[in-house]
Amino acid sequence: MKSLLIIFSAFVSCSIYGQNAKLSRISLETSAATTFDSTVKVEIINTDTEKENAPIKLLVTQYSGDEKKDITTEFMLQKDKYDEICKNILNINPNNLLRDGRIVVDGRTINLKFMSDTWQQVEYYTYGFDFDEKTTSSKEFLYVVKSILKYAKVEIYGINKFKETTKK
Repeated sequence: MKSLLIIFSAFVSCSIYGQNAKLSRISLETSAATTFDSTVKVEIINTDTEKENAPIKLLVTQYSGDEKKDITTEFMLQKDKYDEICKNILNINPNNLLRDGRIVVDGRTINLKFMSDTWQQVEYYTYGFDFDEKTTSSKEFLYVVKSILKYAKVEIYGINKFKETTKK
């Protein structure tokens, strides 16, 4: 069943890529299992993929400790940044995602969904993904996640923010 799902995802990805599709909706959701209220959701919505200067919304939803609830912030994403994210998404190779054979006890969940303007949807769900650029088997997936978080102005330890080492 798992291999059938991967083959289907690859088929849909190839058909979307072959059509030079425009992505109308991109969603990235990440959370750490052992960290309370660590869920961050970023949605990118292209309101009109046919229009060159259509507004592209970027919505960020995350927990606010000050307000004790989830807060959603809205930005407008520039077209060139949107195009960069789309290009990286369409370059993801599902086989590379399966090569990461690490065993993790407490990992981070990453759920990336994207939909074309023809309503075809693809979803990648990873647990304990390796975010080290030197050792990850799927640099394309890594670039997508990091670029979405960068443009959403969200920093998450272990993904796009790391503890600084101090030299004495």
